[in-house]
Amino acid sequence: MTAIESINQLLDEIRPLLIMAGVPEKCIKIKKGKHRIDACSRAFDWLHELKLSTEFAYYNRIRALLPESTWNKYVLFEIEDLREQKLLKKASRAIMKRWTTKRPAMFKGHKNEKN
Repeated sequence: MTAIESINQLLDEIRPLLIMAGVPEKCIKIKKGKHRIDACSRAFDWLHELKLSTEFAYYNRIRALLPESTWNKYVLFEIEDLREQKLLKKASRAIMKRWTTKRPAMFKGHKNEKN
């Protein structure tokens, strides 16, 4: 397995939660082109730390409070401002902050990337 394949595999594991937390899907991809092995190593380590972070664990605990069908019904019926939704929103902001902090430049949507 190549370094890029390993990173993509890890991204695939955490992508659904990142999207639910508000990370734009376009940012959860690796930029095309060649990447140095040390950049790949740093990116993989950064993703792995994100996956094991307290922010991710907290988000998962909040999400597990209710069945997924209930979260979906909240969205469908536009129910807002319930206690568990406020907790999830706080957890989502923490993940977003973690995602934007020191994110490796090899991921799309990086602040230094030109359109």
